[in-house]
Amino acid sequence: MRNLMSAAWLRVRKNKVFWGAMILMAFFAVNSRLDQYVQRKRFGVEATLETSFFDFIMFASILMSVFISLFLGTEYGEGTIRNKIVVGHKRSEIYGSNLLICMMVNLLLVAAYLLPSLALGIPLVGSFRSGFGAILILFGCSILLLSAYTALYTAVAMVCQSRAVTAVICVLGVFLLLIAGIFIHGRLEAPEYYSPYSISVADDGGIVMDERQNEEPNPECLQGTKRKVYEFFLDFLPGGQTIQITSMSAPHLGMMALYSVLIVSGSTGIGLYAFYKKNIK
Repeated sequence: MRNLMSAAWLRVRKNKVFWGAMILMAFFAVNSRLDQYVQRKRFGVEATLETSFFDFIMFASILMSVFISLFLGTEYGEGTIRNKIVVGHKRSEIYGSNLLICMMVNLLLVAAYLLPSLALGIPLVGSFRSGFGAILILFGCSILLLSAYTALYTAVAMVCQSRAVTAVICVLGVFLLLIAGIFIHGRLEAPEYYSPYSISVADDGGIVMDERQNEEPNPECLQGTKRKVYEFFLDFLPGGQTIQITSMSAPHLGMMALYSVLIVSGSTGIGLYAFYKKNIK
């Protein structure tokens, strides 16, 4: 397996998509910190080092969907996987080496974002205002979450022989997960009560909003079992975890970390089983 890892790492070092993703991650970090600095100088908008610190999850999850689709998809297109099997490598070793290499790339993309973010953020906006322990726990959950994304992409790429189909499934999948997370989070944020109001036109032609005194129940607010189901999917789905961690409003970090581990192990097990059964041409 060491030889497989060495060969895969050599391919990564020569991969233009990898270096493009690294540059993009660094660009996103620098742009975010400079924008915070400009907003503070021009409009007095206060920002902390935590602001946008965990945005690397969203950027890395999208870029990894592209990288894995092309990187692993090329192995089918060029017959590399078939050759590895012919020379005697076990399918579990091939799958495991590809997964580990993609995990390493994931960590490098995170580093490409965090290093310039901290280097610019500390002198421009100051240090963390939240406790270091809380930041460290969130960071650990972030790495587990990105590992879950990576394991899902790898399972798809190792089972599907078409690079184009793999790219469509992975890229479309990550956006659907993020949209689902935004939707579920929005439904859970609906207030229990709202104050109804009426709009009228004043004598001078202006608009007058007349709020009523009594609050009324909000029919869009989730209650009971339905709310618990939504909360479960918000914590379980990678898109829901992404929304919570990037906004630093994740009350169930322990469960989210457990769900990420389950996604990694479950998707890897299913992907490996399907890869064993696959007739590779």
